[in-house]
Amino acid sequence: MIKRLILTAILLFSSLATANAGVLWSKHSYFRNFGGLNDVSSSSEIEDNEATDIQNIVFDTSGAIKKRYGYRTLPESTGTIYKAATGQITGLIYFKKSNGDKFLFGISNDSGQARAFYKQYDTSTSLPVSAWTDNTGILPSGYSADYLATLSVANDLVVITLDAGTQKKPFAWTATAPVYQLSSDANLPVATLNCYHKNILFLAGNDAYPSRVYFSNLGLIDTWTVTDFFDVNSNNGTRVTGLISAYDCLYIFLDKSIWRLSGSDRDSFQLEKMVDNIGTTSQQSLSIVNNLIYFTTAQGDIAVYDGAYTVKFLSQKIRNTIGGLNFTRASKTLGLAFSTYKYVDNDYYVAVSESGSGTNNLILLFDTAHNAWTKFKGINASAWTVADTSSGQYAMVFGDYDGYVHQYPSTGYYDGDVATSAISAHYQTKWF
Repeated sequence: MIKRLILTAILLFSSLATANAGVLWSKHSYFRNFGGLNDVSSSSEIEDNEATDIQNIVFDTSGAIKKRYGYRTLPESTGTIYKAATGQITGLIYFKKSNGDKFLFGISNDSGQARAFYKQYDTSTSLPVSAWTDNTGILPSGYSADYLATLSVANDLVVITLDAGTQKKPFAWTATAPVYQLSSDANLPVATLNCYHKNILFLAGNDAYPSRVYFSNLGLIDTWTVTDFFDVNSNNGTRVTGLISAYDCLYIFLDKSIWRLSGSDRDSFQLEKMVDNIGTTSQQSLSIVNNLIYFTTAQGDIAVYDGAYTVKFLSQKIRNTIGGLNFTRASKTLGLAFSTYKYVDNDYYVAVSESGSGTNNLILLFDTAHNAWTKFKGINASAWTVADTSSGQYAMVFGDYDGYVHQYPSTGYYDGDVATSAISAHYQTKWF
C-alpha cells in the first residue's frame, strides 16, 4: 500500500508540474469494494473492486469493507469462563425439542475418552451463566484423535455416531439424561455417519462395508431389519463419506461421486448416480446454503451442487489460498450456512487447515450476495452449529481445540472479549 501511495503522489506531482503543457487529467473512483479476494490473477489485472490480499474483512450491502466482529466465550459470569471439556470439541448441535426446550449439546475428545456436555437455554434463549453439565453416559474410551462426531436430530432426540478405535453402534441423547445406545436391536449396525430423512434414520461409514448404507424401519429409528441396506458402487475402492437430506431426496456422497436416493420406503427407493469424478471426504463440509448443496472436495476446492447433474466450482479466484492448505486434513474441513440476520441469504463458511497446521486455523467465507471470498484468522473452529439468540437473530456457536465454546459475532472487535485479543484486519487493493 505504501508503494501505491508513493506512486500516486509522484503521478500527481508530475501532472501538476506539467498541467500547463496540456496533460489530460483523469479521475478514478474507488467504491463498491465487494469483489472479494483474487489471489490468482496479476495484481494489476484483477478487477478494481477486488483485493489481492484480505484478512478479517466483511462486505456490507453498499460495498463498504469493514472489520469482522469478534466472538465471546460461553457461558461466562463476572469474568469466569467455563470450559465445556478438557480436550477438543468434536461435535456441536443446537437442539430444540417439540416442547420448546432448547439445548446446546456437544461431544469432546478428552484424552481419548469421548464425552458429552450440554447447556439448556433459558426462556430468553440466552445461555445460563454456570458451568457446563457432563452427560457422558456410556460413551466409549479409545476415541480417535481429531475425529468429528456426526450429530442429527431425529424423533425428538440427538443421534450420535463417532469413531472410537473399534467402531461403535450409534448413541442417543434425549436431553438431560445421560447418553445411551440408540437401540438394543441386535440388527443395529456400527456406523460413523448418520442422517435423518423422511422419518427414516440412515447410517453409513462401516469399515467392514465402506460403500453400504443402512436404514431403519419407517418412523422407528430403534427398530432395524437385517436386510435393510443397499450398497453404492461396491468393491471399487471408494466409500460413503457423506449423507445429506435435500430436495425431498437423500444425497449420498462418496469421495469421487454423488448419488441420489428417491422414494419414501424400502419398496419405493430408487438409487441413481448423479455426478461422477467429484465428491467429498468431509461429511461436515456438506451444507444447504440458499437451497443449494455446498461441499469441499478432497483437494480443498469449494463446490456447489444443484441436486441434479450440475456441480460448479467456486474457488477459482482463490487457487493460491487453496494450494496452501494441508490436504491431509481435508476430511476435517467444516462447512456452515450462516447469516447474522434471519430471512436473508446465507453465506458459506469453511473452516480449513493451512499447510503445516494440525487445526482448522483459517476460515474461508463465500459471500453469496456478492459471489466474493474473504478470509478470517483467529477463529479456530473444530466443530460448529447455528443457534438462536435472545435478540431473535442467529449466532454461530463453535468449539475449539482446547475445550472452549464460543459465540460469533459479539458486539466488539475482540476475540473472546479480551482486550489483548484485538482482531488484526487488512485489505490490499490491486495495483492502479
